[in-house]
Formats: sequence, structure tokens, C-alpha cells
Amino acid sequence: MAKYYNSNETGLSVGGFQIDSGYGPDEFCSIEPNEDDFDYEVGTDGEVSLNKNLDNTAIATVTLMQTSDGNAAMTALYQAKLLGNGATGVVPFVMIDTINGESIVSTEAVILRAPTAGFGKKAGTREWRLLLLDYKYAHLATG
Repeated sequence: MAKYYNSNETGLSVGGFQIDSGYGPDEFCSIEPNEDDFDYEVGTDGEVSLNKNLDNTAIATVTLMQTSDGNAAMTALYQAKLLGNGATGVVPFVMIDTINGESIVSTEAVILRAPTAGFGKKAGTREWRLLLLDYKYAHLATG
């Protein structure tokens, strides 16, 4: 049975800005939890103690083409944080694949730094790194 994926059927929203075009040429969004959900300790007698890790943070890397309008939105969020004036830079983050029901949501995310900017013969990419403060992963059953 064939399975279907289309990057145009994904949704990425950062700070209320919908970024729906200008994705990088390969992987445009990757999210990696900072720690395992559980760790363990094995006693000298072999008894295993399983420990719940309460770290719900993750790093999201959003890769956009240099020409993407999404860079302006990300830059506006980043600059608002730097200027202060009550702006903390903490914004919601949502990544969802509407075909297979996979979603990553964080009500609190912050851009860690401006992307490295390279300029050459061809348009390059911009990688935005965000810290997701309350990372939640879900995979809803689909048809």
C-alpha cells in the first residue's frame, strides 16, 4: 500500500505568523527533544529504577530559502525580543502534517539567535534555531 506525503500539506506557524512557502530544499523543519523522557539507574542487585525526566524542552530548526518571506516574519520576532519594551520574544510554535496527523506544539518558544547568512552565486538558506519550552508531540490516527 502506497503512503502519501506532500510538504504543501504541512503547516508551520511561529508567533502567529503562518510560514507556508519558501521552505529549504531538503528538510525544512526538524525538532529534537533535549533529553530522553525517562532515564534509569540499575542497583548492584540488578533492580532498575526508572525516573521520569521533567525536561519538556526541544530544539526546532527551521530552514528557509534565502528568498522566503518567512525570514521577514522570523526576523521581526527576533528583533522584537532584542528591543525589549515588554516583548519577551516568547511565542507559540506549531508544526503539523495534516495528512498523517503528526504535530509538534509548544505554547512557548523563543528564537535563540539570528541565522548564519551566506551570500553567493545562488540563493542559499537560513536556519532559524528555536528553543521550545513546553514541547508536546502527538500523532493522531488518520483514515
